[in-house]
Amino acid sequence: MNENASVAPVVGFKDRRTGLMVFGILIIIMGCMLALMVPFMVFGQLMGWACSRCRTDADAFIASRPLHVSGHAVALIWLGIGSIQCRRWRARCC
Repeated sequence: MNENASVAPVVGFKDRRTGLMVFGILIIIMGCMLALMVPFMVFGQLMGWACSRCRTDADAFIASRPLHVSGHAVALIWLGIGSIQCRRWRARCC
């Protein structure tokens, strides 16, 4: 082989690492803020039940809203980490 042969650079490639890192950090911050809201939701609902005469269905609240919001928080943090890694995501099957 020819030792002087060099690899040609890819034409039209733009380095987007900085944008991906900034986007990833912002998404992680949003996910952490959303995760911090879960205890406040539970505390606020418990205080509302303690102070009011009418009580709503506690099981339905505990099973739906905090789990739903915490799932969104985990997804945002996960996507932020993936954005910071600056790699292609591919399926790991077969």
